[in-house]
This record gives sequence, C-alpha cells and structure tokens, in this order.
Amino acid sequence: MCVNNDFIEQFAYKMYEEINKSSLFRVVRVEGIEGTYLNSESSKKQWDSKNLITKLVLKDKNNNSFVVNPDSIGLKFATGEISYKEYKRMQKLDDFKWISFSLLGISFLCLMIYFLLKFFN
Repeated sequence: MCVNNDFIEQFAYKMYEEINKSSLFRVVRVEGIEGTYLNSESSKKQWDSKNLITKLVLKDKNNNSFVVNPDSIGLKFATGEISYKEYKRMQKLDDFKWISFSLLGISFLCLMIYFLLKFFN
C-alpha cells in the first residue's frame, strides 16, 4: 500500500495557487527550498508541484514588495483581509506557538524518561 507523503508540498502549492488566483497583489517571485526560484509568469507553469514553495514575493500597484509564506495567514493578507503589519504579528504569534508546543512536548518526554529511570532503578 502506497501512502502519499508530500502533503506539505501539496498544501504549499495549493496555497500558492489560491494566492495567485484571488490576490489583490501580483506574484512576482516564487521561492522554493534549496534556493530555487521563478521570476516570470511563463515559467510558473513549469514549476514542479513537488518542490516545496517557501516564500512568495507580492507587489502592489505602487511597486511595494511584500514577502509572505504560502499559508492561510499569507492568503488573508493577499486577499486584503489583514494589513502587512497584522500579517507579521500573526506570523510571529504562530511561530511562537509552534516553538512553545515543541519545547513543552520535549520537556514532557524528558520528565517521563527521568521518572521512568528513577522508578525502575
């Protein structure tokens, strides 16, 4: 039985397509993992959807550039629901949550190992 395990790449590509389709901004650059990127509109069709998209560079009508991640928060900014300042704040909060939960999980596992070793020795 084969299991499809490239769901992160597929999600990032799906969010890129949503941002490209419904954005108030123009997508001028797509950056992928390992430093790969695309600039022109014609070569975006050649992008391998299995390559992980890490950042999108958007430009508005005044030629202001904005760098967003291909996620739900980036989609909210691209559709105009939130400002760029609010986007950055939400992104920092999301990063803080991931780091906090990771550290909490690691601490819990370390405590469990410590008490198990103390109990069985």
